[in-house]
Amino acid sequence: KAVIESDVIVAAGSLVPPDKRLESGYLYMGSPFEKKRKLTDEEIESIKEHSNNYVKYARAYMQKDTYETNPFYDAED
Repeated sequence: KAVIESDVIVAAGSLVPPDKRLESGYLYMGSPFEKKRKLTDEEIESIKEHSNNYVKYARAYMQKDTYETNPFYDAED
């Protein structure tokens, strides 16, 4: 199994082989993956926001939650 520590971003399409450890606080990408750069504080904060949105997306898709307005975008955008 690969181990992905907290506060990591793995780019879409990246290949993480078994028995690898991805260190917290970095962006990884490629096939096979490479450590590209340290994440900014803003990117680390965005991980929590994006993961919360994925839960909302899944619950809305499974019709476990319904919304009067779109919870993912501000009306002003």
